[in-house]
Amino acid sequence: MWPGSIRGLQPAAAAQRWLDLGPSLVAVTLGPDGVVSAGRGAGAVRRPAVPVAVVDTVGAGDAFMSALIAGLAGRRLLGAAHRDRLAVLGNDGLSDVLAQAVLAAALTCARAGADPPTADELTATGRLR
Repeated sequence: MWPGSIRGLQPAAAAQRWLDLGPSLVAVTLGPDGVVSAGRGAGAVRRPAVPVAVVDTVGAGDAFMSALIAGLAGRRLLGAAHRDRLAVLGNDGLSDVLAQAVLAAALTCARAGADPPTADELTATGRLR
């Protein structure tokens, strides 16, 4: 097994193992069970999925990742110049970013095709702080 192998580990343990290998943030999506994440400053953070009537799951992972990246970018946490700030992102900040990402995935699942929500649609739900 290579050093980062996660075979047999629970998602939270896998996220922590990957974190121990060097990144500042790891997120493991769990489909209808939401996401578990590990951050250097935040520790382990779990967010449940947003319940929706599933129409189509195509694009949900891409929507999650896009919203995660957008959330981190909006907080100026991406790129080498901001790596130190990402490393100290706290539990509340990471939880907020993950909430946006699971909401984006859920809204994508609630419609046909790979049709992720816009930032305005995410905000309009009233579920984000």
